[in-house]
Amino acid sequence: MYTRRDHPGETDSEGYPGLSPFVRGSQLLGAVRAGWDLRQEHAHPDLGTTNQAILEDLQGGVTSLLLRLDAAARNGYDPDDPAATELAGRDGIMAYHVDDLDTALAGVHLDMVGVTLEAGAAFMPAAAALVALWRRRGVPSAQVRGAFNADPFAVLVRDGQLPMPVESALALMADLAVWTFANYPDVTAVRVGTAPYHHAGATAAQDIAFGMATAVEYLRAMTAAGMKVDAAAKQILFSFSLGTHHFLAIAKLRAARRLWARIVNASGGAVAAGAM
Repeated sequence: MYTRRDHPGETDSEGYPGLSPFVRGSQLLGAVRAGWDLRQEHAHPDLGTTNQAILEDLQGGVTSLLLRLDAAARNGYDPDDPAATELAGRDGIMAYHVDDLDTALAGVHLDMVGVTLEAGAAFMPAAAALVALWRRRGVPSAQVRGAFNADPFAVLVRDGQLPMPVESALALMADLAVWTFANYPDVTAVRVGTAPYHHAGATAAQDIAFGMATAVEYLRAMTAAGMKVDAAAKQILFSFSLGTHHFLAIAKLRAARRLWARIVNASGGAVAAGAM
C-alpha cells in the first residue's frame, strides 16, 4: 500500500488518467462515466445456441461481444470445402457468411452493442460479412462499434503458419485499416494480441516486448499503405493477457501504455495518438 507520503512534495509520479503518457488510461474519467465494457466471448458451433447465450448475457449486463469463428472459417474455408471436413464446428461458431451472423445476432441491437471478431487468418472475409450485416440492419456508421481484430502475427505464432505469405497478410491488414478508418469511426481493424506468448510462458517483460514489436510492424504496414501515423495508431486495439498477480498485472499494463506513447511520439505522431 502506498500513500502520498511515499512521494513527498511531488505530483502523482504515474501521471493522471487521460493525460500523457496515458499510463493510467486514455480517458480523463476512466470508467467512471460510462462504466466498464464487459465483452463476452462466444464460441459454440450451433448458431441458435450461440444466439440464446448472447441474449442471456446481454440481459445479464454484457455490453459487447466477441465472436470466435470455427477453425474452418478462421482458415478461410467454406463448410462444403473438402479441406474443412475436420475443421468445421471445431473451436468456434459455424458462421461463414452474413446470413449466419444474422442468425447468431438475432434480436441484438447492433446500434447499442459492439461486435468484435476472432477470425484468425480470414479476417478480411469475416470483416466483410460483419459490415454486410450492419448495412442489412441499417445501422448508421456513427453508431457502429466493434473490432475486426486482424492480427496475422498472432495467428502465425499460435498456429505456426499462415495460408498466405506474411507480406500479403500485412498488406490485407493495412487495406482493411485504411477502409475502416474512412467508413467507421468507432471500429478498429487491427489487434495486437499477446495471448500466444503469455500462454507459452513469456514473462511480463517479454510479453510487452513482443506486443510492442508487433505494434511497430503493424504501424509500419499501415503507414506504408498511406495512412497518417495518428490514424494508424488509433486503428490498433491492444489485448494483453494477465495472470493472477494483480500488482504485477497493473505494472505490466502501465509499462505497455508508457512504451506505446513513446513509440507513437518517436514515429512522429501527436501526443493524443499515443493513448493506448
